Amino acid sequence: MRRAFVSGTRSASGLRFVKQYDGGALAHAVRYSGQINSDATEISGTWIIVSHHGIFTMRREKFAEIDLEREEEVELVGPQDALFIR
Repeated sequence: MRRAFVSGTRSASGLRFVKQYDGGALAHAVRYSGQINSDATEISGTWIIVSHHGIFTMRREKFAEIDLEREEEVELVGPQDALFIR
């Protein structure tokens, strides 16, 4: 089973993080650097893996504060431990 660990920092609208994959010969790190938009629904920036690089955009829905406070059960199922929210 491959796992990944994420660590990073945020300063104002700037974000930097590293996703480190383990797994023997397939172990590697991906470095991300980007900017968060004003309503915190999108991050755009660049990624680097050794000598490869590119751009990325991450988007999410904007939630009401009450929705973020609500607890939900999270269950891992399936061979790839896919994440399903009930």
